[in-house]
Formats: sequence, structure tokens, C-alpha cells
Amino acid sequence: MKQRAKQYHRNKRGDAFTGGIIVRHLYDDMTPETLTFWDDAVFIVNDYRVALWWVHPRHQYHHLVEKEALRRITHLRPEDDLYADMTPNYKKLGRSRKKVVSWIQQPTPDEYRRYFDMLADMERQVGQEVAFEIRPSIKIVWHSWCKGLSLCVPFEVRSESDLFALSHVARRLVKRESTIAQEFGDFTYRQADWLADCKVIEKSNPSFVVSHALT
Repeated sequence: MKQRAKQYHRNKRGDAFTGGIIVRHLYDDMTPETLTFWDDAVFIVNDYRVALWWVHPRHQYHHLVEKEALRRITHLRPEDDLYADMTPNYKKLGRSRKKVVSWIQQPTPDEYRRYFDMLADMERQVGQEVAFEIRPSIKIVWHSWCKGLSLCVPFEVRSESDLFALSHVARRLVKRESTIAQEFGDFTYRQADWLADCKVIEKSNPSFVVSHALT
């Protein structure tokens, strides 16, 4: 797999690297107070690419809160398929052929609206009742086109410069010039951090704790 990733990098042309990384997102709506959850980038180490998939510990904490909230009200989930009535949009391919290019979703049924409201309330309840802990973590896996770096660390990515700084940390970790412990010490994201973050987030986005995770 490693050799395939190196070959991919040798043969790949046309990607736009900015300051040594591929930036995939815009940050125009970010403010110095924005709390961020995830981002990704690609940079080069030696003769291969590293795909950085970063999440903040609050992202992982939210996932655990959401998972527990879903478990508690799973028996209340409507039986009807929310996406069953979606209508396809077609594009013609020649005289007799066509393909689906998009879907139109019908308005959310009232029973699902009530379910989402209950889920949002349950997420708030779980956040108050259950104390999780999230620590920085790193996972590296080779893929056919890159070395994949999944990184959960306390960092705010509000701009390209922040992404560059995070990529520098990731590069040191990949090259084993540093460790998670050296970079972030004994940091632990706890319930108090989550509740404080929720207050900040809900001021700017009152609908934040409204999950549409139906899995």
C-alpha cells in the first residue's frame, strides 16, 4: 500500500498546493470566537502525500452525547422512512438515456419534527447528566493514495494560517519528531468543557443541538 501511495504521488498532476498544503475549505464566516469541530488538508512528506483528518475533542464528545441520546429514544423513532418520498431529478443522455443528478426531498413530516425536537432535548439532558472524557489521539493508516492521519487534538482552525499551523504539528507527528504527549501534555476534554462550549455555540447558533443522525 505504501508503494502504491508513492506511485500515486509521482503520477498525480494538477493539484493546487497553497503554502505546501491542499486547502479544501473557506473560512470567511469564521470569527476569533468561533469554536471549530473538524477540518482536513493534504501535505507532502518526502515522496508521498499525507491526508490530515482532524477533529477537535469537542467533536468526539458531541458524538458520544449524540450516541447516548439516540440510544435513549430509539424506541420513539418513527417507523416511516424519512427519505422514501424523495423525487429524482434526471438529466438526459442522448435520445433515450438519462441519469439521476439530484434528489428533491419533501418537507419533513410532523412526526419527524417532533422526534428531532425530542432528540435535541435528550442531547441537552445527556450533556448535563453524563460525564465523558476525550483525550488527544492519533491514528495512521496507509491508503492507496496517501498516508492517512486521523488526529484528535485541541486546536482551533478558523483560518488558513491556523490550518498551516495544525499541518506543521501533524508533520512533526508523522515524521516522529514529536509525540502527542509532547505537543498537548495531559490535556483532557471533560463535561465542564462541553457545557461551556455549548453556551458559546448556542448564542450564535440556537439550533446547534438538533441532530439529524438517523443511523
